Amino acid sequence: MSPPLVSIVDVRKKFGDFQALDGVSLDVQAGEVLCIIGASGSGKTTLLRCVNQLVTIDSGAIWVDGALTGWRIEGTRLHALPEKEIARQRLATGMVFQRFNLFPHMTALENIIEGPVQVQGRNRAEAVREAEALLARVGLADKAGAYPANLSGGQQQRVAIARALAMKPRLMLFDEPTSALDPELVGEVLAVMKELAASGMTMIVVTHELGFAREVADRVVFMDRGAIVESGPAAEVLGNPRKPASRPSSPPSSPEGTERMFKKLLLAATVLALPVAAQAAELPARIKSRGAIIAAIVPNYPPLEMRDPQTNQLTGFDVELGNALAEKLGVKMQWQETSFDQMLASVRTGRVDIILSGMSDLKSRQETATFIDYLRSGSQFFTQASRAAEFPNAEALCGKRVGASRRTALPNDIKGFSDANCVGKGKPAIEYVPTEGSADARTQLRQGRIDAAMQGGETLPYIMGLEPNTYAPVGEPVRYTLMGIATGKEETQLQQALAEGLRGLMADGTYAKLAEKWQLSPSKIPEVQINGGE
Repeated sequence: MSPPLVSIVDVRKKFGDFQALDGVSLDVQAGEVLCIIGASGSGKTTLLRCVNQLVTIDSGAIWVDGALTGWRIEGTRLHALPEKEIARQRLATGMVFQRFNLFPHMTALENIIEGPVQVQGRNRAEAVREAEALLARVGLADKAGAYPANLSGGQQQRVAIARALAMKPRLMLFDEPTSALDPELVGEVLAVMKELAASGMTMIVVTHELGFAREVADRVVFMDRGAIVESGPAAEVLGNPRKPASRPSSPPSSPEGTERMFKKLLLAATVLALPVAAQAAELPARIKSRGAIIAAIVPNYPPLEMRDPQTNQLTGFDVELGNALAEKLGVKMQWQETSFDQMLASVRTGRVDIILSGMSDLKSRQETATFIDYLRSGSQFFTQASRAAEFPNAEALCGKRVGASRRTALPNDIKGFSDANCVGKGKPAIEYVPTEGSADARTQLRQGRIDAAMQGGETLPYIMGLEPNTYAPVGEPVRYTLMGIATGKEETQLQQALAEGLRGLMADGTYAKLAEKWQLSPSKIPEVQINGGE
């Protein structure tokens, strides 16, 4: 037998005290379709993200297409690969997420050709021809010029599949690609995936669609608590599981009975996990007696936190998430407005219990506070929509004036990008223009005082929706980081309670619903992390 296309050896991953993956080993042969099933929180998505290096493993090793991912071997020593090399390794893998992650300002065709042209440097005319063929392959030949807002969820997911295929990957990863779709749209996406499987594409699919797994999968893996508890041919695992963890006391007598059994098993595993988390989430006595968590906030960063212009009430993703988190922990959230400069000092001195205000989890800040991470942020250049053609990529900003809030880490991101991609390549440096916040940066951009600005990419879709045809992103985010709820470093009990409360909101769907409401679904993270920022 030829070497496996994917080889996963004893992989382990923890997020704080939570063991997400516990010694997972798995081989996937070229052309094989592997379906991974299991309850929410069992490690399915984390495993998939480790394969694509979106999550860094703690120990073990993963090979894809013969290459050790994330590391370079020199003699008997391992050296971590730089991000540029990791990005090159990712080209062997295409990934389709629960949410579609399409660029809202680009047509279906433009979304598909962006990677081949900008990342792989391929000829645009050739990329367009291939994109048109891919759209036809997924049944959307007539939607090349449509924007994501004008496509159904099923159509957007099919565009996302075509976009992944445009990079010509050896391996396709699917993370519950139908979970965010209305029931009537699921079939059209599964039909495309079946065609891919029939064409010989190697696929690893995290799914709850047991009918699809039975019909298409060469092998099914059942995960529980971060480990593989059952693996084998689909008919065997779904029809006659060997392990007690994946088998009822008396086996069902029909395929339909098997499917019902597994659905009950997955549901039971999820439901049983929730009370444990709630009981273990014990807040410090001072907060329980007060009946409220005091949270610092600066309401000037929509859609995370802001004041409703009609009612002047606090609103936004962070506000609604914080209120839901407090309710899950049996208390209220007491919001305390402060300045950004004073937030870390406030939590360090105990004037507030937490900071919940879109704060990036940075190594430098971890010297003062501990972060419970709940969202991903990307440092994104953008310009006026009327000038988008001037800046087809971020390097076109070399020598230009770029504004960003002086109180954030964005100035360092601008300088880092400029040093590496402008000065380092013999081009003039980007001129950084300090602003008094992201709103001030956008004002200066509209006034023509700066050529571009930078802010967290998670906020741009919302801002672009409020001010249509005003702004356009420039290239991809130059750096990704995590956002976290900050607490005092010694507040271990509070940190544990917040982390378990957030896991409960993820498990019951509240987190996903709020992210969708505030147009932040692409910024969701699959697992709560503690001090995961770099």
